[in-house]
Amino acid sequence: MPSIFAELAQALSVTNEVMGVPCSFMRPDDHTTIDNVMVIINRNKKVTDEFKMIVGFRNEANFLKSQHPRRPEPGDIITAEGGVEWRIGDVTTETEIKWYVDVRET
Repeated sequence: MPSIFAELAQALSVTNEVMGVPCSFMRPDDHTTIDNVMVIINRNKKVTDEFKMIVGFRNEANFLKSQHPRRPEPGDIITAEGGVEWRIGDVTTETEIKWYVDVRET
């Protein structure tokens, strides 16, 4: 019987495959590039305070650790189809399966 973790990983993989955009990652420090990482970018991620009141919005990207195993660093660049570039800020959330990072369009 497959574990719930394996089933969740498979479901998230399908979600990124369907909803994601193929992108390439470039690390400016060593010029390493990873191609064809399926990235989902949320342009309206709510930012809340300690009382759960909305204080603003930000851009957040998420992608599978299996496609990008190294921890994303501030300054890494995501290049989407059409040449749109996103610069990574900080990792906002890390799960067993995915990276969630703060991004801004350059």
